[in-house]
Amino acid sequence: MVMVYRWFSRTDQNLPPCPVRPLPVVGHLLSLDKDPREQYKRWRQKCGDIFSLYLGEKLMVVLNGYDVIHEALVTRGDEFSDRPRMFVHEASGSSYTDKGFAFLSGNLWRENRGTSMRLLKQLGMGRNIMAEKIQEEVSSYLTALSHPQGQPTDIRYLTYASVSNVTCSLIFGHRFDYDDAKFQRLINLMRDVMSNVQMNSLLNFVPLLKFVPGDFLMTKRTTTALHEISDFVKPFIAKYHQNKSGHSGKTSENFITAYFKDRDSKHNGEEFSAMDDKNLIKMCNELFFAGTETVAQTLTWCVVYVVNYPDVQEKIHREIKEQIGALRMPNIQDKTRLPYLAAVINETLRLSSILPFAVPRSCSTDTEISGYKIPKGSYICPNLSSVLHDEKIWGDNVMTFHPERFLEHDGRLKKIEEFVPFSLGPRNCLGVSQAKMELFLFLSAMFQRFEFRSHDPGHKPSMVSVPGFTSSPLPFKVIVTSRNI
Repeated sequence: MVMVYRWFSRTDQNLPPCPVRPLPVVGHLLSLDKDPREQYKRWRQKCGDIFSLYLGEKLMVVLNGYDVIHEALVTRGDEFSDRPRMFVHEASGSSYTDKGFAFLSGNLWRENRGTSMRLLKQLGMGRNIMAEKIQEEVSSYLTALSHPQGQPTDIRYLTYASVSNVTCSLIFGHRFDYDDAKFQRLINLMRDVMSNVQMNSLLNFVPLLKFVPGDFLMTKRTTTALHEISDFVKPFIAKYHQNKSGHSGKTSENFITAYFKDRDSKHNGEEFSAMDDKNLIKMCNELFFAGTETVAQTLTWCVVYVVNYPDVQEKIHREIKEQIGALRMPNIQDKTRLPYLAAVINETLRLSSILPFAVPRSCSTDTEISGYKIPKGSYICPNLSSVLHDEKIWGDNVMTFHPERFLEHDGRLKKIEEFVPFSLGPRNCLGVSQAKMELFLFLSAMFQRFEFRSHDPGHKPSMVSVPGFTSSPLPFKVIVTSRNI
């Protein structure tokens, strides 16, 4: 209880202000809305770009606006690059708490992230060799989309599975059939984990809640799902150990073989490394989520928006028809020829704000930002929606889907510094180039081949998002019609 009463005497420490008075024990937990984006917007107007919240006994500092977020995550990136304690990381098991790259801090994080990035680049991430693999998956996706012609269809599972297959090709070296039972189970587990992350996060601030009977925070369900996802990866690693042929040749076929090749080279050279099977399993799990969630949700949101704005869909198709035609699928070399589609993708990322609040950070040392003191270990919440939905940046129609905001007067794509859907700094999204490539190749092929429209013109898909760790659309169905190209 000592910590509780200290909350009320911290004004002399020059901490960021609180928007409302915290309560004993729970702090501001009972003050938070289920979807805090609008609430944070109001609190920003009241307190300024930085304010404090006490969640249980934890101090969380919310950063708003491009200038403050850029100062913290880029200018002061080293001080704001740690990760706080997070249940979703610990739920993988005690033997995995020092593994992976997404949730670690310090030198171990730098080593593992550097290893992951190096291996992904070796495998062609962001380059033409990876674009060809993505196009193979896009072809399978288009075939699956074409089957229920004229019938209302929920494309969310198929889209999630297809994007996940790109990651599977990267990790395992091959894709799965959409009706493969084990693959379907993997997809459902991943979606389940993502839908429960926000509820699970209460344990980050009030650890004692884990002793409450039952599973009202869905923590047991998440733990079981994460263990099962690890079990999905293990046979592929075991297969590698049984067959060392993965080390032959000049290039690696997939992430698993590349990882072991890199590990063995370090061991042979007597260089210290934390690379082992459990580290690889954790990296694969994190690649599944990082490589699937953002892209799949963005593709789905784009369909929602173009169904609501059919003129936008027709402009996309007309641009593709004029610049590429109908005799071949768009390829990555066509990207600069389709600026309007690029603007639509950017506007989808901006308006949907898939990750409203960047993955939390923690201060590695006592520091100061914008005149406020930030104690070491503070839980840092960069509010990306405060940038992507800032009227001062995007204009009065900030919540309207308007791709032209990303185009110059001559039709060229406009670069906007404050466009930060993938966060900023040394801990930004690991696969930004991969995500952008996938979004272009999927959407250009989708809009070349199909028209998407509501099965009920009077009830188009809702543009209101489901609150959560990521922003996802409400369930919807569309009619997918071939353009007979």
